Amino acid sequence: MRPSDGGVYFDGTVGEGGHAGAILEASAPGGRVIGVDLDPEAAKTAAGRLSPWGERARIIHGNYKDIVDILAAEGVSKVDGILLDLGLGSHQLSSAERGFSIDGGGPLDMRYDRGVGLSAKEVVNRFPKRELERIFRELGEERRARAAARGIVNARERGKIENAEQLSRIVVRAVAGGSGGWKKIHPATRVFMALRIYVNKELKNLEEFLPAAMTVLKEGGVIVVISFHSLEDRIVKTAFRRLSGRGDGEGRYGLDGGPGERSVEPLVSILTKKPITPTQDEVRENRRARSAKLRVARRTGHEN
Repeated sequence: MRPSDGGVYFDGTVGEGGHAGAILEASAPGGRVIGVDLDPEAAKTAAGRLSPWGERARIIHGNYKDIVDILAAEGVSKVDGILLDLGLGSHQLSSAERGFSIDGGGPLDMRYDRGVGLSAKEVVNRFPKRELERIFRELGEERRARAAARGIVNARERGKIENAEQLSRIVVRAVAGGSGGWKKIHPATRVFMALRIYVNKELKNLEEFLPAAMTVLKEGGVIVVISFHSLEDRIVKTAFRRLSGRGDGEGRYGLDGGPGERSVEPLVSILTKKPITPTQDEVRENRRARSAKLRVARRTGHEN
């Protein structure tokens, strides 16, 4: 992003403020960050952490897909850089009462903003088996989606599924026969991920955000997206290809317009031919970074 003095930067997933703080340091003394997070608890944490930068840091509880309206409300029409760091934050995983963690015993919620939409508890206790199977297969890429859905429906007939630990046990029995001998990822990981993506509308938000972001990114400005899931990465890859004037063909989770559509005029140049992935040292330092993929594009030309 090469933050510079006087620049304005949008961090759409500000989390606990780590990236935003680095941008503020790099853009001293006059750079500004408008940080947004769908999780009100994260936004509050970030505001406290970034308070030493005073008015240079503006933290807002909101949805990054509303970037145009958020910036307009702040009196900003264009920004010099945009950052998204997608996926689940460590602060959310470590909070048992949020229901994100497979090992947690808290309520089965999984919403970033607990005041909006259906919780994961409502989904697993109310949705028909066929819809649960679709969610697990399409959003979690769970090969045993049918077995997981069947196990959940059978379990809820005996009583409501109340918490994350209970759901985890049900899924393990359904997809792994109750065995505890798995070597790589926990058998419930993909089901939990699918539920989180579904209740927070994560893929839809990303699809809506990317074209909107181009309308507020200055010519020469840079957009950086870090994803942790193949479907997210596919959306970003497809969007950057289309916005650069190249056809896509990635299928369902591309931008509106369908496979093969081309931009009339290229709006970005892609700076990462292949996504940047973490080094072995970075993975050793933070195991959760192992699936991260970073893609970067620079705004070029003018809007059509």
